[in-house]
Amino acid sequence: MLQKSCPIRQIIIALPIVVSNYTIVPTVPSGTVVKYPQIWNGIFLGKVAVFIDGGFFEKVLDGPFGRPKIDFEKFCDNLCDGSDYRLRTYYYDCMPFQSDPPTEDEKRRYANKQRFMNVVERLPRFESRLGKLGWVGGELVQKRVDVLFAVDLVRMSWRGMIEKAVIITGDSDFVPAVQAAKEAGVVVQLYYYRARRLHEPNTHDELLSAVDERYEIDQGLIDKSLREDKPGRLVFSGGVK
Repeated sequence: MLQKSCPIRQIIIALPIVVSNYTIVPTVPSGTVVKYPQIWNGIFLGKVAVFIDGGFFEKVLDGPFGRPKIDFEKFCDNLCDGSDYRLRTYYYDCMPFQSDPPTEDEKRRYANKQRFMNVVERLPRFESRLGKLGWVGGELVQKRVDVLFAVDLVRMSWRGMIEKAVIITGDSDFVPAVQAAKEAGVVVQLYYYRARRLHEPNTHDELLSAVDERYEIDQGLIDKSLREDKPGRLVFSGGVK
């Protein structure tokens, strides 16, 4: 039985709906008991999901910030600012291109990226979503990544799984998904970057206008997310080279 007086929610998964104060999470098998903090030191913690466009984020770290050694788990918790409970982080990306047969450099880049994605999957409350690279007009472009990102954001919002969504991206293609999440009652926060120089990543004005709150990815956020020498922590050093 569910006990409302208990500071830890115990949820029996049955249907993808919201019943009273309890969110029925549809992504685990029926009958699973899911536990997560509801109150910490007398303060209610809202549920937050972090959605990261890996291609955009890698470019931000790789150029303007000089490839700092980021503790990925600490970084995502810092985005929640201690006032919310990070339900899960979703990381969206593609594996690097490989020729047929691949060059030695392509093999190295692919292996490095594969190791990184494997570690992402092992972090507490992290999941990766991989699209594919394809040729369009003579250029390699990501495919399916935007769709995966948008589907997760809208799905979790309308199923009442989160109260807040933190997104890192610069693409205006996400505006309809942001608007749908807002209509479901979810507060959407954007962590953005504005290009200072040619060829730097940039956030589209339409996306900046669509979200509820916007915060710049600045040196302060980077500095407080830097690596500490702890075994088992994922270090994100700019792009995966």
